[in-house]
Amino acid sequence: MLYAILMTLHVLAGGVWMLGRVARQVVQSGGSFEMPLAWTVMTVLGVAIVAIFLHIRFALYRRPDRAVAAEHWVAVTWAWGRPCCW
Repeated sequence: MLYAILMTLHVLAGGVWMLGRVARQVVQSGGSFEMPLAWTVMTVLGVAIVAIFLHIRFALYRRPDRAVAAEHWVAVTWAWGRPCCW
């Protein structure tokens, strides 16, 4: 799971780097940078997907881990069903 988190952050950092690079080139050539609507929509959707992934990983998957550690098996089945039906 750590690999997935690192790759998610890597994709976000790569997107920010590409946007910054294009903006810098436009400004250096004397223009003013305005992100196209398609880029803005893609950025918002990408950040939303990452936020949902991180919420599932750090909020919803903590409950089953705690229930397993406490050996409360009814809570484990309820907690594992929660991310699937969310």
